[in-house]
Amino acid sequence: MQDALRPTPPARCRFLTPCVALTATNALLHGVPPGRLFRVRIEAAEEEVRIEVRDSGPGRPTAQSPHTDSENGRGLLLVGELADAWGDIEHTVGKTVWFTVKATQPRDAPNDGPARPPSRLRPRPAPPRRDHRGDELGDPHLSGHHP
Repeated sequence: MQDALRPTPPARCRFLTPCVALTATNALLHGVPPGRLFRVRIEAAEEEVRIEVRDSGPGRPTAQSPHTDSENGRGLLLVGELADAWGDIEHTVGKTVWFTVKATQPRDAPNDGPARPPSRLRPRPAPPRRDHRGDELGDPHLSGHHP
């Protein structure tokens, strides 16, 4: 993972580890039927890192509103606060939960805090368009578009 994240500054990498742990744990606990595996995919570019966790289980992930005494139910809330964007993609079998962390912070952002407003104030972006195999399709209106 460290080699894939080399272009990302350490100050931004600290958001990635807990998000990977939370989405992988969710896949293991809620998305993987017994005897099946899940997959983690890392795509690092100069401007952002995208992590995808794919499992073969049914259902779509939803951020919970756990009671203060509850020990569970905060994973996607935390991902929503730490990542710059997150979402899910349904497949014929299973789903992919993805999130992105930008490699740089806005100029007015503090170096020790999140580089964007809390997720409850941000609209959740639409998932990328996919073909029947699950491969991402570019925007037909933009040449060289990379999500």
